[in-house]
Amino acid sequence: MKLNKSFSPWDSNRTSFVCNMTLENKPVCPMCSCSGLTTFFTMPDVPVFCNKLWPEAASARECVRGDIELAFCDQCGFITNLCFDEHLMDYNEHYDNSLHHSSVFQEYIENAASDLIKRYNLHDKNIIEIGSGQGDFIRLLCRQGDNRGIGFDPAFVARNGSDNPNGHVRFIRDFYSTRYSHIPADLFCCRFVLEHLNNPSHLLATIRASCDGRSETALYVQVPNSSFILTEVALWDIIYEHCSYFTPRSLYYMIRCAGFRVTELVEEYADQYLSAHAVFTNGKTKLKQGSNNMHYQPLKTRLDKFQSRADRIRRQWRAFLSASVEIGLNVVLWGAGSKGVTFLNQVDPERAVSCVVDVNPKKQGHYIPGTGQAIISPDDLVPEKPDIVIVANPVYMTEIKNKLQSLALNPELISL
Repeated sequence: MKLNKSFSPWDSNRTSFVCNMTLENKPVCPMCSCSGLTTFFTMPDVPVFCNKLWPEAASARECVRGDIELAFCDQCGFITNLCFDEHLMDYNEHYDNSLHHSSVFQEYIENAASDLIKRYNLHDKNIIEIGSGQGDFIRLLCRQGDNRGIGFDPAFVARNGSDNPNGHVRFIRDFYSTRYSHIPADLFCCRFVLEHLNNPSHLLATIRASCDGRSETALYVQVPNSSFILTEVALWDIIYEHCSYFTPRSLYYMIRCAGFRVTELVEEYADQYLSAHAVFTNGKTKLKQGSNNMHYQPLKTRLDKFQSRADRIRRQWRAFLSASVEIGLNVVLWGAGSKGVTFLNQVDPERAVSCVVDVNPKKQGHYIPGTGQAIISPDDLVPEKPDIVIVANPVYMTEIKNKLQSLALNPELISL
């Protein structure tokens, strides 16, 4: 394994680990089946979905809620939400978490596609993307490399009424499962899917079974980087949709257990993303689950202080918003994704933030789950004349600053 510091839930056979208990009624790790789980962070009564589109403020405020109780496995380093209830999850056409309308993200994802094409010589090849969303990434891979692609996603909405926009890419509105194992693939892409699964190793096992007899098949996985979350106390990245959390070590362990050889682990996008490249191994390097002997003392030290540090951050932001409203400042949030939704629900129950800006046209005209602020376009911000704009993700700070300048707006910018 090469560790480079520059470094949608799509399993139809999901099983809830909430009920996965030992005889002593202790929760069992869904990754390695060990019972040494330690709870380190709780966040009750949060919206179940951060990225569902709500057409009315009232319905947004009345969204379904759930509890988060994160527990760490001493054996394999996996982190799970013990309170996760899969029966609350319903991914459909009203779900949208696309970032492709940002020029910063678009540049990043185009470079990622180019790297995959070069790395695996993806020209005139077959690609399967599990959890393909609206198909932006697989379309990019097929366009750049003249490849053929199939995207699996139950929330896919056809463009121009067609699930097969051209002869190179088609989409199946379903979870990927063994019923599709006959479809050949030179590359499996699984981007920001495993964190939505309460038994993510099952999906990797399904992919692994589909690779039998295809020795050249490669696997590309991306998940949120939990090392970043724990180090930076990025509590806005902790959401109910994500029931599984991975550090580089636990992701490496899971992929190896599934029978793949990990060739590289990469921390990307200001260390917020964790990417893994792996290849089919014919089972020669498959690990036995529970055989991970890695030490996690530095990680456990961060876990011990995470709750208290997160509580302090929440208090500071609540005080800031309260003081801003008291002196008559108009505070706006930029970013209606997971970070923004979690931030508002954790620190702004009184709606001190007047509205939320997002560049995704599908989100505009809708409302924030839990708190009910309106989501508007950047152009609609002009009459709002904001005094302060809170940027949900500092990765987009320069892009947002440039947009505000083009609108002749000069608010104070603060990032989470």
